[in-house]
Amino acid sequence: MITHQTIWAAIDGIAESNSLSPSGLARAAGLDATTFNKSKRFTASGRERWPSTESIAKVLDATGADFDEFVRLMMSASPNAEIYGKSIPLIDMDLAGSGEYFGDHGQPIEAEWDEIVFPEVSDEHMFALEIVVDDYEPVYWAGDIIVISPAAEVRRGDRVVVKLVDGEVIAKQLIRKTAKRVELAPLQNSEPDQFVDLGEVEWISRIVWVRQ
Repeated sequence: MITHQTIWAAIDGIAESNSLSPSGLARAAGLDATTFNKSKRFTASGRERWPSTESIAKVLDATGADFDEFVRLMMSASPNAEIYGKSIPLIDMDLAGSGEYFGDHGQPIEAEWDEIVFPEVSDEHMFALEIVVDDYEPVYWAGDIIVISPAAEVRRGDRVVVKLVDGEVIAKQLIRKTAKRVELAPLQNSEPDQFVDLGEVEWISRIVWVRQ
């Protein structure tokens, strides 16, 4: 959970991991030396002051930390850390068609994957795919990370990832699903709808989140 306490704890964690004081971290990020001082975290009346997104971005750039590390530090400071923060498996989408990355029911074989930290995990088999091609622009761009939940109910209009029995993995929008086939709309308007017999579908799961 993102709170005033956890977000400042993440900043302190990055400072500590780089052997810096809060003032030293601020200076390294090109900010006023007092920006992250504990006295600046509350107003004189006791109201919480939050760091700006710009200052956080400058900290990550100055230290070489990435946003996943920042989230991990923030969630580990939460009293509900085990509930609100967890690593989930991640691979490039162009690798997802390989049989070595999934079990029989579309669940990731985690030993073969990298990981990212995701704030709220409601499905123990949730996984993430990184878009590495421009086939899904302008909805998803190369470098975007989509999070997929095999346990989530798939409904008409949802954006989904489909793995076909021939190994192809595609991102589409579900138009309808019948007892015999699924109709999928492209994420680009220039392509026609796709009709796929259910016998050709290994699994279909809903995209529940995207980081762009």
